[in-house]
Amino acid sequence: MQHAPGQPIARFAPANLRAGLWSLRALRAVRAALPSRGVESAAEVPPPPRSLPAAAERGVGAVLHRRRASCLERALVLQAWHAAHGDPRELVIGVTAPGDEFRAHAWLEGEDPCHGSEGDFAEILRRPPAPV
Repeated sequence: MQHAPGQPIARFAPANLRAGLWSLRALRAVRAALPSRGVESAAEVPPPPRSLPAAAERGVGAVLHRRRASCLERALVLQAWHAAHGDPRELVIGVTAPGDEFRAHAWLEGEDPCHGSEGDFAEILRRPPAPV
């Protein structure tokens, strides 16, 4: 069944479920590669099936939330998702000032960091998406 662009996809629609299954595989690949390859583990993310519409991102987000993906894992998986749907976004890693309240966070360009405002983090790395 084709999905009309701009139309929402029902929560348990096959496209969302298939996107969730892809994100589960992608998250496993990232988790396996991160210890040895760091942010370069993005190259390990399998591309989503071409038949999945961009609107099925809800299924991706649900799995990332349920599996408690770290901000870096989440950003790497979503970076691959967006790039495959013609919306390449840079991965951004930022840190706060050294001290007792030190934090690091990863997000995609165009997103608000979930742990505070983007201004709270000094950008230390930007990584373009892997070629599709």
